[in-house]
Amino acid sequence: MNHYKLAAALVALSLGAGSMFWEPLWGDETQPKPSAANAAAATPDPATPAESAALTAEALKLVEQLGDEQFSLREQATEKLLRMGLPSLKAIEQGSRHVDREIRYRCERILILVRQLEFEKRLDAFLNDAGSGGDFEFPGWDAYRKNYGDSREHRLLFVEMHKAEPELMASLAKGKAKVVETITARGTEIQQTLQAFGQEVPLGTVAAMLFVGLAGEADSNQQAANLVYNFCYQQSFRNAVTAGKNKDVLRKMLGTWVTRGDEWVGYQGMMMALQYDMPEGLVPAEKMLKNDNTQPHMRQYAIVSVAKLGNEAHHVLLEKMLQDQRVCGTWQINNVNINTQVRDVALAALVHMTKQDHKQYGFDRIQMTQPYIFNPHTAGFEKDDKRTAAFKKWEEFKTAQKKPANP
Repeated sequence: MNHYKLAAALVALSLGAGSMFWEPLWGDETQPKPSAANAAAATPDPATPAESAALTAEALKLVEQLGDEQFSLREQATEKLLRMGLPSLKAIEQGSRHVDREIRYRCERILILVRQLEFEKRLDAFLNDAGSGGDFEFPGWDAYRKNYGDSREHRLLFVEMHKAEPELMASLAKGKAKVVETITARGTEIQQTLQAFGQEVPLGTVAAMLFVGLAGEADSNQQAANLVYNFCYQQSFRNAVTAGKNKDVLRKMLGTWVTRGDEWVGYQGMMMALQYDMPEGLVPAEKMLKNDNTQPHMRQYAIVSVAKLGNEAHHVLLEKMLQDQRVCGTWQINNVNINTQVRDVALAALVHMTKQDHKQYGFDRIQMTQPYIFNPHTAGFEKDDKRTAAFKKWEEFKTAQKKPANP
């Protein structure tokens, strides 16, 4: 065992490690286990029956020594058990049920650390096996490899997900209902921690929620989707999805979430697509524009999404919105009341997509901004005569576009 890792483990044990917010606690259910084909790379050479019996006997003695009156002897026993690693596991598990409180406490902590330290050996074998197609039985690995890849970089992200969220990744083997339940419970816990301490959510956690959520169809559950989308605004994810080594993997995960959402979940996905400039946002945007029951405040952002992510083929869809006179809102800009209707936003979007000047259409107070191109609520008019003139100008523009060029 690496000397520095052992030292860190001993320090962690003395501090009562095992309950830190982001620290992985590897239990039997969450430990990825290598297949028989990779066992040699992942675990030490098996001892003979006689050697195994001797190790077990020694471990049992060391477990009893954990309750010695002398602190130094208790510490020596702790270090030796950690050095022994997995061969001491059975004795430590027995010790975790010991009548002696000190032995029980120490064994519980050692058990966590032994599993965690030994698991690092399996992780090393897994990472070094990149590209070979080895069948490591990690929860979710088969689906991850098929959908996203098997390079070392791909594996590094997968390992990061397992380290950050072992219980969540393990839920993949327990059915869709368990996935949704685990994401909701874990997401709520993280949210409460953020509110209390403001600690940043690590990339591994966000990636795990996206990946597991897709497999368990949590994207169709509004509460779970709310939590996951909120975490996608975390700086760790922002950096990774825009310029990180696994940008393509993360964008593919997020893009799948976006395309699968309906109604309010679809709206959240569309807004996320606007944030990260993802063409998948067109899918929920088109659904909202084609659905007459879509609320004006959602439809205005669907229009903006088409303006940013769409092309000329979407002009017909936007022109249909020129008939929607429902009010998005009334705003005051520079002490002037602006009334914004859905059709106003659609017209502003068409003006943008046809590379014309908004001011020529009377959009005197429109505010151009990213990631929305323009704030939809500023694409309104203070008077109806200005609105009428703007729509008349659009009709004149369309007519001019249809006229054949002079020979």
